[in-house]
Amino acid sequence: MERLPWELLDKYFTKRITHSEQQILDNWIAASDEHTLLFKEIDADYKAGLPFPGDFNEDTSHSWKNLQKDYAIPRTFNMPLKKLYRLATAIMIPLLLAGGIAGFLITKSLIPAGNNGSFTTIFSPGGQKTRVTLPDNSIVWLNAKTTLRYASAFNESQRSVYLDGEAFFDVKHDSRHPFIVKTSDFNIKVYGTTFNVKAYKEEGVAEATLVKGKISIEGLYLKGQNSDEFIIHPNETFRYIKNQATFKKANEVPSVVNNKTEEQDDAPLVQIAEKVDVTPIVA
Repeated sequence: MERLPWELLDKYFTKRITHSEQQILDNWIAASDEHTLLFKEIDADYKAGLPFPGDFNEDTSHSWKNLQKDYAIPRTFNMPLKKLYRLATAIMIPLLLAGGIAGFLITKSLIPAGNNGSFTTIFSPGGQKTRVTLPDNSIVWLNAKTTLRYASAFNESQRSVYLDGEAFFDVKHDSRHPFIVKTSDFNIKVYGTTFNVKAYKEEGVAEATLVKGKISIEGLYLKGQNSDEFIIHPNETFRYIKNQATFKKANEVPSVVNNKTEEQDDAPLVQIAEKVDVTPIVA
Protein backbone atom coordinates (compact mmCIF):
# COMPACT_ATOMS: atom_id res chain seq x y z
CA MET A 1 0.00 0.00 0.00
CA GLU A 2 1.31 3.44 -0.93
CA ARG A 3 2.02 6.13 1.62
CA LEU A 4 -1.06 7.76 3.18
CA PRO A 5 -1.54 11.50 2.50
CA TRP A 6 -0.98 12.47 6.13
CA GLU A 7 -0.43 16.15 5.40
CA LEU A 8 -3.74 16.45 3.54
CA LEU A 9 -5.49 14.51 6.30
CA ASP A 10 -4.01 16.83 8.92
CA LYS A 11 -5.21 19.89 7.00
CA TYR A 12 -8.65 18.30 6.62
CA PHE A 13 -9.07 17.59 10.35
CA THR A 14 -7.73 21.02 11.35
CA LYS A 15 -9.95 22.72 8.73
CA ARG A 16 -7.00 24.28 6.88
CA ILE A 17 -7.47 22.38 3.64
CA THR A 18 -7.94 24.31 0.37
CA HIS A 19 -10.48 23.47 -2.31
CA SER A 20 -7.86 21.94 -4.62
CA GLU A 21 -6.34 19.93 -1.76
CA GLN A 22 -9.82 18.70 -0.77
CA GLN A 23 -10.32 17.45 -4.34
CA ILE A 24 -7.01 15.54 -4.20
CA LEU A 25 -8.00 13.98 -0.87
CA ASP A 26 -11.47 13.05 -2.18
CA ASN A 27 -9.89 11.36 -5.21
CA TRP A 28 -7.55 9.38 -2.94
CA ILE A 29 -10.44 8.23 -0.71
CA ALA A 30 -12.51 7.16 -3.72
CA ALA A 31 -9.59 5.35 -5.37
CA SER A 32 -10.22 2.07 -3.49
CA ASP A 33 -12.31 0.45 -0.76
CA GLU A 34 -9.17 0.19 1.34
CA HIS A 35 -8.63 3.96 1.20
CA THR A 36 -12.26 4.55 2.17
CA LEU A 37 -12.00 2.20 5.16
CA LEU A 38 -8.71 3.74 6.31
CA PHE A 39 -10.19 7.25 6.13
CA LYS A 40 -13.25 6.17 8.16
CA GLU A 41 -11.04 4.55 10.82
CA ILE A 42 -8.72 7.58 11.09
CA ASP A 43 -11.74 9.91 11.22
CA ALA A 44 -13.34 7.82 14.00
CA ASP A 45 -10.10 7.74 16.00
CA TYR A 46 -9.64 11.51 15.62
CA LYS A 47 -13.22 12.21 16.75
CA ALA A 48 -12.65 9.89 19.72
CA GLY A 49 -9.77 12.12 20.86
CA LEU A 50 -6.85 9.91 19.85
CA PRO A 51 -3.66 11.72 18.74
CA PHE A 52 -3.27 12.23 15.00
CA PRO A 53 -0.66 9.72 13.73
CA GLY A 54 0.71 11.66 10.76
CA ASP A 55 4.42 12.41 10.52
CA PHE A 56 5.38 15.26 8.21
CA ASN A 57 9.13 15.49 8.97
CA GLU A 58 10.27 13.55 5.92
CA ASP A 59 13.53 15.44 5.50
CA THR A 60 15.29 13.68 8.36
CA SER A 61 18.71 15.06 7.46
CA HIS A 62 17.45 18.63 7.65
CA SER A 63 15.57 17.90 10.89
CA TRP A 64 18.70 16.39 12.47
CA LYS A 65 20.78 19.44 11.55
CA ASN A 66 18.19 21.72 13.15
CA LEU A 67 18.19 19.56 16.28
CA GLN A 68 22.00 19.71 16.50
CA LYS A 69 21.87 23.48 16.12
CA ASP A 70 19.13 23.98 18.72
CA TYR A 71 20.66 21.75 21.38
CA ALA A 72 24.38 22.06 20.53
CA ILE A 73 24.77 18.32 19.91
CA PRO A 74 28.40 17.57 18.98
CA ARG A 75 29.00 16.09 15.52
CA THR A 76 31.26 13.37 16.99
CA PHE A 77 32.25 12.20 20.44
CA ASN A 78 34.91 9.85 21.76
CA MET A 79 34.09 6.86 23.94
CA PRO A 80 35.70 3.42 24.16
CA LEU A 81 33.64 0.87 22.22
CA LYS A 82 33.27 -1.49 25.20
CA LYS A 83 32.03 1.34 27.42
CA LEU A 84 29.58 2.40 24.71
CA TYR A 85 28.15 -1.16 24.53
CA ARG A 86 27.75 -1.26 28.31
CA LEU A 87 25.99 2.09 28.33
CA ALA A 88 23.61 1.06 25.53
CA THR A 89 22.85 -2.23 27.30
CA ALA A 90 22.15 -0.47 30.60
CA ILE A 91 19.67 1.83 28.87
CA MET A 92 17.98 -0.62 26.50
CA ILE A 93 17.37 -3.65 28.74
CA PRO A 94 15.01 -1.83 31.19
CA LEU A 95 13.21 -0.18 28.26
CA LEU A 96 12.73 -3.51 26.48
CA LEU A 97 11.46 -5.19 29.64
CA ALA A 98 9.03 -2.36 30.38
CA GLY A 99 7.81 -2.30 26.79
CA GLY A 100 7.37 -6.05 26.69
CA ILE A 101 5.39 -6.13 29.95
CA ALA A 102 3.21 -3.18 28.89
CA GLY A 103 2.57 -4.73 25.49
CA PHE A 104 1.60 -8.06 27.07
CA LEU A 105 -0.81 -6.41 29.53
CA ILE A 106 -2.43 -4.25 26.85
CA THR A 107 -2.79 -7.18 24.47
CA LYS A 108 -4.20 -9.41 27.22
CA SER A 109 -6.79 -6.79 28.14
CA LEU A 110 -7.87 -6.02 24.57
CA ILE A 111 -7.94 -9.48 22.97
CA PRO A 112 -10.77 -11.74 24.11
CA ALA A 113 -9.78 -15.14 25.45
CA GLY A 114 -10.09 -18.01 23.01
CA ASN A 115 -8.78 -16.38 19.83
CA ASN A 116 -5.43 -15.36 18.43
CA GLY A 117 -6.34 -11.67 18.15
CA SER A 118 -6.80 -11.60 14.37
CA PHE A 119 -9.98 -10.20 12.84
CA THR A 120 -11.69 -10.26 9.46
CA THR A 121 -13.12 -6.90 8.43
CA ILE A 122 -15.58 -6.37 5.58
CA PHE A 123 -16.55 -2.88 4.40
CA SER A 124 -19.45 -2.18 2.05
CA PRO A 125 -18.75 1.07 0.15
CA GLY A 126 -21.26 3.82 -0.46
CA GLY A 127 -23.92 2.99 -3.04
CA GLN A 128 -23.36 -0.77 -2.74
CA LYS A 129 -24.71 -3.78 -0.86
CA THR A 130 -22.39 -6.63 0.08
CA ARG A 131 -23.28 -10.27 0.78
CA VAL A 132 -21.15 -12.01 3.42
CA THR A 133 -21.15 -15.71 4.35
CA LEU A 134 -19.82 -16.19 7.88
CA PRO A 135 -17.81 -19.26 8.98
CA ASP A 136 -20.98 -20.84 10.48
CA ASN A 137 -22.81 -20.35 7.11
CA SER A 138 -24.94 -17.50 8.46
CA ILE A 139 -25.67 -14.93 5.75
CA VAL A 140 -25.29 -11.17 6.23
CA TRP A 141 -26.23 -8.46 3.74
CA LEU A 142 -24.36 -5.21 4.43
CA ASN A 143 -25.92 -1.92 3.38
CA ALA A 144 -23.86 1.00 2.05
CA LYS A 145 -21.09 2.43 4.25
CA THR A 146 -21.28 -0.48 6.68
CA THR A 147 -18.41 -2.27 8.42
CA LEU A 148 -18.64 -5.84 9.77
CA ARG A 149 -15.84 -7.36 11.85
CA TYR A 150 -15.43 -10.79 13.48
CA ALA A 151 -12.64 -12.73 15.17
CA SER A 152 -10.84 -15.68 13.62
CA ALA A 153 -12.10 -17.84 16.54
CA PHE A 154 -15.70 -17.15 15.49
CA ASN A 155 -16.90 -20.76 15.87
CA GLU A 156 -14.96 -21.88 18.92
CA SER A 157 -17.10 -20.67 21.81
CA GLN A 158 -19.34 -17.76 20.91
CA ARG A 159 -20.36 -16.33 17.56
CA SER A 160 -19.80 -12.57 17.82
CA VAL A 161 -19.68 -9.87 15.15
CA TYR A 162 -19.12 -6.11 15.43
CA LEU A 163 -21.33 -3.88 13.31
CA ASP A 164 -21.13 -0.21 12.37
CA GLY A 165 -23.89 0.55 9.90
CA GLU A 166 -26.90 -1.41 8.64
CA ALA A 167 -27.12 -5.14 7.95
CA PHE A 168 -29.69 -7.88 7.39
CA PHE A 169 -28.87 -11.14 9.20
CA ASP A 170 -30.06 -14.68 8.40
CA VAL A 171 -28.46 -16.57 11.28
CA LYS A 172 -27.93 -20.33 11.24
CA HIS A 173 -29.49 -21.98 14.29
CA ASP A 174 -27.05 -23.23 16.94
CA SER A 175 -28.47 -23.70 20.44
CA ARG A 176 -25.01 -24.20 21.97
CA HIS A 177 -23.42 -21.09 20.50
CA PRO A 178 -25.47 -17.88 20.67
CA PHE A 179 -24.97 -15.33 17.92
CA ILE A 180 -24.09 -11.84 19.22
CA VAL A 181 -24.25 -8.64 17.18
CA LYS A 182 -22.30 -5.91 18.98
CA THR A 183 -22.99 -2.27 18.10
CA SER A 184 -21.70 0.94 19.65
CA ASP A 185 -24.87 1.20 21.77
CA PHE A 186 -26.17 -2.30 22.55
CA ASN A 187 -25.77 -6.02 21.84
CA ILE A 188 -28.26 -8.34 20.12
CA LYS A 189 -28.32 -11.99 21.23
CA VAL A 190 -29.91 -14.71 19.08
CA TYR A 191 -29.66 -18.46 18.47
CA GLY A 192 -30.96 -18.55 14.93
CA THR A 193 -33.31 -16.04 13.33
CA THR A 194 -33.76 -13.34 10.69
CA PHE A 195 -33.53 -9.66 11.55
CA ASN A 196 -32.29 -6.25 10.41
CA VAL A 197 -29.99 -3.93 12.37
CA LYS A 198 -29.36 -0.25 11.65
CA ALA A 199 -26.69 1.14 13.97
CA TYR A 200 -24.42 3.78 12.46
CA LYS A 201 -22.24 5.25 15.21
CA GLU A 202 -22.66 8.81 13.95
CA GLU A 203 -26.47 8.66 13.82
CA GLY A 204 -28.71 9.53 16.76
CA VAL A 205 -30.96 6.47 16.46
CA ALA A 206 -30.19 2.74 16.38
CA GLU A 207 -32.79 0.15 15.38
CA ALA A 208 -33.33 -3.62 15.23
CA THR A 209 -36.29 -5.12 13.37
CA LEU A 210 -37.18 -8.80 13.78
CA VAL A 211 -38.57 -10.80 10.84
CA LYS A 212 -38.77 -14.25 12.44
CA GLY A 213 -37.54 -15.99 15.59
CA LYS A 214 -36.73 -14.04 18.75
CA ILE A 215 -33.93 -11.71 19.78
CA SER A 216 -32.93 -9.99 23.00
CA ILE A 217 -31.36 -6.54 23.27
CA GLU A 218 -28.72 -6.36 25.98
CA GLY A 219 -26.20 -3.88 27.33
CA LEU A 220 -28.48 -0.87 27.81
CA TYR A 221 -28.67 0.38 31.39
CA LEU A 222 -31.35 3.04 31.37
CA LYS A 223 -32.57 4.97 34.39
CA GLY A 224 -36.10 3.97 35.28
CA GLN A 225 -35.96 0.54 33.64
CA ASN A 226 -36.36 -2.55 35.82
CA SER A 227 -34.47 -4.76 33.35
CA ASP A 228 -31.45 -4.30 31.16
CA GLU A 229 -32.80 -6.81 28.60
CA PHE A 230 -35.52 -6.25 26.00
CA ILE A 231 -37.16 -9.23 24.24
CA ILE A 232 -38.20 -8.50 20.65
CA HIS A 233 -40.75 -10.62 18.74
CA PRO A 234 -41.48 -10.92 14.99
CA ASN A 235 -42.76 -7.75 13.28
CA GLU A 236 -41.44 -5.56 16.07
CA THR A 237 -38.85 -2.79 15.84
CA PHE A 238 -36.62 -1.91 18.77
CA ARG A 239 -35.51 1.71 18.62
CA TYR A 240 -32.83 3.31 20.82
CA ILE A 241 -32.89 7.11 20.67
CA LYS A 242 -29.62 8.44 21.99
CA ASN A 243 -30.90 11.98 22.57
CA GLN A 244 -34.61 12.81 22.61
CA ALA A 245 -34.03 16.47 21.85
CA THR A 246 -32.74 15.58 18.39
CA PHE A 247 -35.42 13.03 17.59
CA LYS A 248 -39.10 13.70 18.15
CA LYS A 249 -41.99 12.38 16.11
CA ALA A 250 -45.58 13.49 16.36
CA ASN A 251 -48.26 10.79 16.65
CA GLU A 252 -45.80 8.15 17.81
CA VAL A 253 -46.32 6.56 21.24
CA PRO A 254 -43.58 4.23 22.49
CA SER A 255 -44.61 1.01 24.20
CA VAL A 256 -41.45 0.99 26.33
CA VAL A 257 -40.19 4.33 27.60
CA ASN A 258 -37.77 5.53 30.27
CA ASN A 259 -39.30 7.06 33.37
CA LYS A 260 -38.54 10.73 32.82
CA THR A 261 -39.74 14.29 33.24
CA GLU A 262 -40.13 16.95 30.57
CA GLU A 263 -36.82 18.45 31.66
CA GLN A 264 -35.04 15.23 30.62
CA ASP A 265 -35.50 15.62 26.87
CA ASP A 266 -31.80 14.97 26.33
CA ALA A 267 -31.96 11.57 28.06
CA PRO A 268 -31.84 8.34 26.04
CA LEU A 269 -35.15 6.75 25.12
CA VAL A 270 -36.23 3.23 24.14
CA GLN A 271 -39.21 2.48 21.92
CA ILE A 272 -40.66 -0.84 20.74
CA ALA A 273 -43.01 -0.57 17.76
CA GLU A 274 -45.39 -3.50 17.23
CA LYS A 275 -47.07 -4.88 14.08
CA VAL A 276 -44.41 -3.37 11.86
CA ASP A 277 -44.41 -3.98 8.10
CA VAL A 278 -40.91 -5.40 7.79
CA THR A 279 -40.90 -5.54 3.97
CA PRO A 280 -39.64 -1.98 3.26
CA ILE A 281 -37.14 -2.24 6.13
CA VAL A 282 -35.40 -5.40 4.95
CA ALA A 283 -35.83 -4.66 1.23
